[in-house]
Amino acid sequence: MVGVNRYVEGEIAAPAFRHDPAVERRRAKFLAEWRAEREAKAVERAVKRLGSEAGGTGNLMPAILEALKVGVTLGEVCDTLRTEFGSYRPTGER
Repeated sequence: MVGVNRYVEGEIAAPAFRHDPAVERRRAKFLAEWRAEREAKAVERAVKRLGSEAGGTGNLMPAILEALKVGVTLGEVCDTLRTEFGSYRPTGER
């Protein structure tokens, strides 16, 4: 489309995203219920296995899939991997 990718005059400002606090509250409630209903011991074992596998050289996918199947959240998976691997920081950034 002409004027979208080429021949654009001036900057096109995207509107600022405004989150809905009601959605935030509903999601927080859902997550709290999710965590309360899952089997804590299975979650703990799966997170521990994922951390152990991340410290090795093997395939992480089976440990990630096991963790997700027992109810580990994506955030918890990411936190576990960040603990082992750290976070990427571009050169020059502090």
